[in-house]
Amino acid sequence: MSIDLAFPNTQAAVLDLDSTAKDTLDYETDLHEGTTTVKIVSASPSLTDDVDGSQTEVSDVTVTLESVIEPEEIKYVGAAVPSINVVTLSPTSLVLKGPAPYGDFLVALQGLVYVNNASQPVIVTRVISFVVQDGPFCSDPVYTRITMRPVNDQMPVVKLDDP
Repeated sequence: MSIDLAFPNTQAAVLDLDSTAKDTLDYETDLHEGTTTVKIVSASPSLTDDVDGSQTEVSDVTVTLESVIEPEEIKYVGAAVPSINVVTLSPTSLVLKGPAPYGDFLVALQGLVYVNNASQPVIVTRVISFVVQDGPFCSDPVYTRITMRPVNDQMPVVKLDDP
């Protein structure tokens, strides 16, 4: 006599913000001073069920700027994805709400940007977290790190021999 036991998936889907980067699920990018907007997900994210591949939908993805330093926000600027609602919780936190297929979430994630409207941004790395909710289960957070790159401002030239 044999008994077959089937256990339901007890893990959330896994979001990889840059599937081309080895050994990490996170994404890193730069924002150069004088530029106000940068995408916060790579051109090649992935969303998978790392247990058995049986899951094909996600409930929602929560996106949050971890510490707010100045006038900055997270925005959705992509085309509408009919199966996903974008719910803005605050200027620095939003939820992509389904349920929707993995592919729809990947399209929606491509429409997310970080915006910094400060005239002289504070030069520290910004961290944005992403948590996937898959039914009753939440994923471990993955992160985008945005390195603020200052512009080399030229020093004024003073001529001492001017009359």
